Amino acid sequence: MQPFLADSGYTLRSRFQPNWVPSWKVGEAVRCMFWPEDTCCLKNPSLMDAERSDGTQVFLKYIGRYCGSQEIEILQRLSEPNLLNDPRNHCVPLLGILYPPMLLNVRYPEFSSIVEGVDLIHQLLEGKVFLHEHNIAHRDCCMGNIAADSQELYPFGCRPQCNIYNADYTWRSHPRKRSEIRIKYVYIDFGLSAWYASKDDRKLELAPWGQNKAPPELSRDIPYDGFMLDIYCLGDLVRKEWLEKWRNMEFLRPLVVAMTRQNPSERPTAEQAFALFETIRSQLSRRFLAKRLKRLDGYTPSPKSPSTHTSDSTAAKAGRQQTKSAEFAAL
Repeated sequence: MQPFLADSGYTLRSRFQPNWVPSWKVGEAVRCMFWPEDTCCLKNPSLMDAERSDGTQVFLKYIGRYCGSQEIEILQRLSEPNLLNDPRNHCVPLLGILYPPMLLNVRYPEFSSIVEGVDLIHQLLEGKVFLHEHNIAHRDCCMGNIAADSQELYPFGCRPQCNIYNADYTWRSHPRKRSEIRIKYVYIDFGLSAWYASKDDRKLELAPWGQNKAPPELSRDIPYDGFMLDIYCLGDLVRKEWLEKWRNMEFLRPLVVAMTRQNPSERPTAEQAFALFETIRSQLSRRFLAKRLKRLDGYTPSPKSPSTHTSDSTAAKAGRQQTKSAEFAAL
């Protein structure tokens, strides 16, 4: 596969080149501040970082064409020009044969102010309205399936597989504050998603379970509404990531309560949830939004060495390259 990727304009790290010699066998390891670049292994066999011919860092993803997956078709639909240019489109783009910029772990650097959290939630709700408007149910909405599409966070670069280090693995990276730049958050991994031709074609279905097993309607034998599942999962994400971690995000509780009602029919639609959020946001002053987040007692900060987005949920797609009934994409 390496020759094919090279011919397509993508260079893999030295570790994955044909004539690779481990740095620790030739004395190179002692020159690095931390670990040599080629000691960084793949954390997910379907994902690999690479460099495009123009110097842009990307991720490549191997997408198996297993029965029932609409991942490629959904991403092709969302990347059509009229949808790609819609500012509400918070979905990872598919731009040809392997393309978009490197996606970053959404949890790192940690959120520091209220406005940063509000911006994330605004974009996630706006993106959910967009998806549902186009009859797409994600069905696996969780923090692991959200990424930050912005390399401005790291003005001096970072390692794709471990973004606490700089590009050449010689020093720690120095991310900027989220509030200082414009970050676009995107939904990724449409492997469990469903796309319907029209609103009238939507139906209750059984589907593979996503990462969140909390939704009450999940069942092995009773069909359920994937769109209302999305609402619950997003509300649950806000609860776990914001209400249960930060003391001064309590203003989000009415939104969370509405989105996580036990009866799916009593939950708001994506459009209604977004409207409720906008009403709440309109009541927050700039001074309040600028305040630092305050941790709840007992909350343990996330590890200080997260990697860039590398779970099987990581996905920025670009193009279709048929290879033994599979797809290749670059992020």
